[in-house]
Amino acid sequence: MADRTLYEFNGEKLGKGPLVLAVIKHLVVIEGKTFESLKASLEPKGFNDNVIIKKLDYKEKLNSNPDTKKRYFKTDPVSDSNGVTFLVWSQWGIGNIDAFVVWARDNDLTIKILADRDSTLSKYFEFYKKNPAQEWIDGYRIQCEYLESINVDEFNFSSEDFLENYWRSQQNEISSVKPGFFSDEEYFALKAELPKISMGIYSSPTSDEYDDVKSWASIAKKEGKFNTIKHGVINRYFCACSPSSYCTILNHEQLRDFAGHWNKSGFGPNIDPRGNWAELNSRVVKTIKLRGFEEEDTYLLNTFIYILKEHLLGEVENVFSEELGAEGITVIKKNKNLNQSLNTILYGPPGTGKTFNTINRAVNAADPSYVGTRTEIKKRYDELVKDQRIHFITFHQSFSYEEFIEGLRATTDAGQISYSVEPGIFKRICQVAGIGAKASNSFDKALQQFKDKIDAEPDLQLTTVQGRRYKVEYHGNSTFRVFPNGSKNDDLARGYPVSIDNIRRLYQNPEVKDLYNASYVKSILGFFKRELKLEEYNYSQTADKDNYVLIIDEINRGNISSIFGDLITLIEPSKRAGQEEALSVELPYSKESFSVPNNLHIIGTMNTADRSLALMDTALRRRFDFIEMMPNLNKLAGIDVDGINISKMLEVINKRIEVLYDREHTLGHAFFMPLKDEAEDKRFNMLQGIFKNKILPLLEEYFFEDWEKIRLVLGDNQKTDQNLAFISMVKNNSIGDLFGNDEEAENLRLDEIVTYQRNDAALEEIEAYKGIYGE
Repeated sequence: MADRTLYEFNGEKLGKGPLVLAVIKHLVVIEGKTFESLKASLEPKGFNDNVIIKKLDYKEKLNSNPDTKKRYFKTDPVSDSNGVTFLVWSQWGIGNIDAFVVWARDNDLTIKILADRDSTLSKYFEFYKKNPAQEWIDGYRIQCEYLESINVDEFNFSSEDFLENYWRSQQNEISSVKPGFFSDEEYFALKAELPKISMGIYSSPTSDEYDDVKSWASIAKKEGKFNTIKHGVINRYFCACSPSSYCTILNHEQLRDFAGHWNKSGFGPNIDPRGNWAELNSRVVKTIKLRGFEEEDTYLLNTFIYILKEHLLGEVENVFSEELGAEGITVIKKNKNLNQSLNTILYGPPGTGKTFNTINRAVNAADPSYVGTRTEIKKRYDELVKDQRIHFITFHQSFSYEEFIEGLRATTDAGQISYSVEPGIFKRICQVAGIGAKASNSFDKALQQFKDKIDAEPDLQLTTVQGRRYKVEYHGNSTFRVFPNGSKNDDLARGYPVSIDNIRRLYQNPEVKDLYNASYVKSILGFFKRELKLEEYNYSQTADKDNYVLIIDEINRGNISSIFGDLITLIEPSKRAGQEEALSVELPYSKESFSVPNNLHIIGTMNTADRSLALMDTALRRRFDFIEMMPNLNKLAGIDVDGINISKMLEVINKRIEVLYDREHTLGHAFFMPLKDEAEDKRFNMLQGIFKNKILPLLEEYFFEDWEKIRLVLGDNQKTDQNLAFISMVKNNSIGDLFGNDEEAENLRLDEIVTYQRNDAALEEIEAYKGIYGE
């Protein structure tokens, strides 16, 4: 669709070309500009030589290129005070008009841009304007207007409230920076420097200042004050200081992606994606404003830009539909599951907090709106586990498909062996997630009531739709046994199996076809509804189902191909139930159709010391987001054990391990975290236990009892007093006493015998630990 933006200038509403002609005429006739002065002014702004052309040059050009006559206002020449007559270029479009408007305004001319109300972008904005994120807008405005009101020479940028609100807060109503906010260690390490940084940005929130702040952050990271540079926090403060320049797309990569999608959309001129975050962000805001939104409320427009970003990047389920009806746009509810990846693996060496962090991630996935302290998050985690919305399993070498998805389980009854299909943990959580907690709880309640009724009434009789009477028994597991009255089937002694899973499936979907012993399945479900008051499965109630989480600890220890089987494809976000490319498979034992719901998060942990990421199953690697978790020395900042600098000690140990082995076998900070909460007079005893029971056994495992390397890691080779060595080296020159003096012994070519042993006495010496890092 052609862009029909109009421009109001000197009381006239003009299209692009007529605007340019009117501006040039005004500058020449009213302000006395000449051809040469206009030429000199236009060239530095990047315009080509053809914007204005002398009439004589135009005629020469016309002779060589007849198409030239289509490109100028040839019937409306302009003459300056020097007698020079020239023509104005007429070919103006969405790609070059913005630059001309900016140039005209730089010449003190007033041009008002009137948005093309028929454009898709304008329709998007008009719909959002009627349905704004008002709570966000109001809070955003308060935060920015407060900063705008302060006197920079008098304001205390060191105040606790200011620093907490604009730097430390995860969500300060401008934007959330979760999970990229300051850790406590980072905040307190940087706290003394933040007031100066804050004042500098406030005074000049420019691209040059942004580069200066990035340089400061890089130095701070090298000094160990940042674990990772918190770009989002820095960018958010720039947004707070200059809301008219920057929108709240804080992630630089997302900003570049937004520019790329914008350039493909045809909404406006291409946005150059180069430059630092501040340059690109201001370029995005300026480009969108020039689409006719300059006079719109700053905070309304900025929140719209963010939501437009979510739409273009596919982060939500079509915020704006592509089909524009009478109302212009329809809005589709935001997908809760997009706050974090559906499939995530935390990987790293032992003791880096992978399992610890799964609790935070699981709660965030299952209950995205929940915020609390670590204790509160753990309590919420326990509640979600109790509600069966979070499940935890550990993979191991013998873990199988039958345990994970489904398998056959043998049972005996009166000496007769029978087999029933038993669902695994993954199938069970998929079933519950697929129908929602409310519907699942209702079904489970009716199921238990039915089991209790069978126990209380052993001769309970039900009737099929065809009027056939039968008796029902339950002997545990996932199957009922039915005994039709008057049946002569030889198998009657064991009855006919009726899968509880099939009853559940029929409850979820009355149209399901592949049911074994379907008449009995339908009859039992009918009994649930009629006698046990099971409500009909309400699809509208479960349309916005709660999120569920499956945590798979030590995921790399299992045989992924064997455990997942052909279901590995189904966990892809695009292949999940409800998506356009949704897939389902027929399970081998139950013959049921199976798919993975899109409200189930899978979080795995992977110990790289057990198995390198490079050796992981390719199918798994393609379907999961991998988040590296390495030792974090900042977590140990300030932990002192009788003069032993724990952070420095671990840093040196890990540097040596990287050289002698690799970074995947470094030691995590979590081994030493218990020291933080221990009483100071008991810390050294705890440190001894950590080394004796965790660190030394792990190093022995890493280096396959290569004692020389273990000594190098612990700095034992550098200790003058070998009584402080954790691994003692014992030299024994009595080779003859061990091997004799014959030719065979001489062929060993041993000048001396060296043996190694643990020196537990060194564990009790403070200097032994200091000796690791050279003190």
